[in-house]
Amino acid sequence: MDELKCMVIPACKECRDFLLDCKEGKIDERFDYVKIRIAKKYRKALSIYHSWKNDDALDEMSESFKKSIKAGLSLGHEADDRLRYQGFDFEFDGWIRPRRVVEAISYDVYGEKFDLLRDALLYASENYRVNINVLKERIMDNGGDFNQAIKNYHDEIERDLFDKKKSKLSREFAQRHNQNLTFIQRSLEHYLEVLDTNDVARCLDEIYAERVKK
Repeated sequence: MDELKCMVIPACKECRDFLLDCKEGKIDERFDYVKIRIAKKYRKALSIYHSWKNDDALDEMSESFKKSIKAGLSLGHEADDRLRYQGFDFEFDGWIRPRRVVEAISYDVYGEKFDLLRDALLYASENYRVNINVLKERIMDNGGDFNQAIKNYHDEIERDLFDKKKSKLSREFAQRHNQNLTFIQRSLEHYLEVLDTNDVARCLDEIYAERVKK
């Protein structure tokens, strides 16, 4: 039986520590495992790095808070570099393992292209009025698609505003005409669907004319 040969690959102490509980045997699987652990351990620093834009604002902060933010930015920058790192070429027992070649990633925000996630997040957050931390979650939910994430976010905001408008106008209508609120709300949903409109006031006028006015 051939003697089992072990491969030793240079790595920092932290990466070696991460691998202590890794049960994967393939190099690429262990490589990806380490990156998952880095992202998890430094998620707060990465959040600061991805969302911080204006260094001038540091001048208005207390020294202790300024120090904390700078430390987070530095640590987040380092963690981001580590997550984008694709390894190095090496040879083992005549077998050459090249550095992983990954297709260059670019982030598209409605036609604007960015090489770095941080730059795309800052641009999208500022130009499309989305909280940057909420945006990161939406992007993950939408498979990395900035455009769909932004659209879904604004669609959700519009639905919330529309629901609040319906609730407010229905309550006012019920009080003004001494009607049961639940009856008015159900009637409103029916008229919105039948008339194929989002005009709440029009539907309430129809309800008054057909179901309330005597």
